[in-house]
Amino acid sequence: MPDIQSRNPAQAKPSQTTSLSTNHQTKREVSRSGHMCQQNHPHYRCPKLTDAPEYNRKIVVEKAKLCTNCLSPGHTWKTLGPEKPTTLTTHATDASTHSKLKPTAVIGINNHKGLVVQCRALLDNCSDATFIQESLVKTLALKSQKLPRKQVIEALQNKPVTTVTEYVDINLTSTYHNQVQFSVRAFVIKNIGGCYPPQLINTREKAGQPVAQESALGWLVAGGSSTNNNNTRCNLTDSLDAQLQRFWEIEHGPTEQPKHTTEERQAEQHYISTSTHLKDGSYEVELPFKQQTQPLGNSKAMALRRFYSLEAKFARNPAVREQYANGIEELLKDGHIEKVPKDELNIPDHDSYYLPHHAVMKESTTTKLRIVFDASAKTSTGVSLNDKLMVGPVIQEDLTTLLVRWRYWLISLTSDIKQMYLA
Repeated sequence: MPDIQSRNPAQAKPSQTTSLSTNHQTKREVSRSGHMCQQNHPHYRCPKLTDAPEYNRKIVVEKAKLCTNCLSPGHTWKTLGPEKPTTLTTHATDASTHSKLKPTAVIGINNHKGLVVQCRALLDNCSDATFIQESLVKTLALKSQKLPRKQVIEALQNKPVTTVTEYVDINLTSTYHNQVQFSVRAFVIKNIGGCYPPQLINTREKAGQPVAQESALGWLVAGGSSTNNNNTRCNLTDSLDAQLQRFWEIEHGPTEQPKHTTEERQAEQHYISTSTHLKDGSYEVELPFKQQTQPLGNSKAMALRRFYSLEAKFARNPAVREQYANGIEELLKDGHIEKVPKDELNIPDHDSYYLPHHAVMKESTTTKLRIVFDASAKTSTGVSLNDKLMVGPVIQEDLTTLLVRWRYWLISLTSDIKQMYLA
């Protein structure tokens, strides 16, 4: 996708653009010597090649000892070792390497009045996104939109380069083919980069020259190589203000209030309106049932099947059976469960739910055996008790706040609340 900045096509000086990834451009040397025939013409126009059947053209090129990729002599595509394209968001040019020219094109962008303004775009077929400089957005008087959340643009080794918060929807028009028009969404960047290309190209030199390729946006000049004595540079840059702001955000911790869904707000309001403070100091709340859900089906058969499986397991391990029975008695004693009265045994399926339970053994905890009730078990209609209940908001603080508070005091205390989810 292109990275766009305003540019007068009549100007000779290079424009500011940014490179979002690397892409190998193979240098195509047009030879006039007769490798396939004795005529003076480019290889790709040789009658021996164009008149040959498609399945036989590779053999013609190999017999002439030309590269099957670029039709140049002196190498093959295996020995050339084409570079692998990447999807990284920056491209750095080292002083000891050869820089390659990235293709740019003059395109038209509609401003706020619908008038077409010519700009120059850097094309990168390996980029994951499109970027536009903030100054161009202001020049075109385009209205930017806020992203739902900040999006981090990463570079090599997944290191964040910049953060974008706004985007614009723009309409692009080819100045080469007026019928080529398309719409893209571009992230707004305050500063895309420096001048590009970084140095003038000497068209008199024959070695290492770029090649031109015709496209829907016009002729794209790319590839080639030239020794660059500049220091390593990164085309995609960020302002010092943004870097400083990101530093303080990391140090300060999260500041945004959590956004609750409609169901979470309804569940919280339900708990507030139905909670009762008992005399023993505990609280009692009603289950937060959803208003419109599918009815429950028969759950007794499923619960009995799970219970018989549990009994078979206890028959093989009497010690676990004894611990489990003691746990059930403790739950009865503490009032967490109670025996169902006989007059409630024939309640219709859609108004009752038999809650299956099983044992969980953990050797590393204070309680070796825990009794777990499974409210996600499906009834005959495929609906469980959990499916009928609303999910409330997360009331725990985020991990960053907990860790900072943990490091704040000299001595930290931990505790284990007995039967927390049953109290």
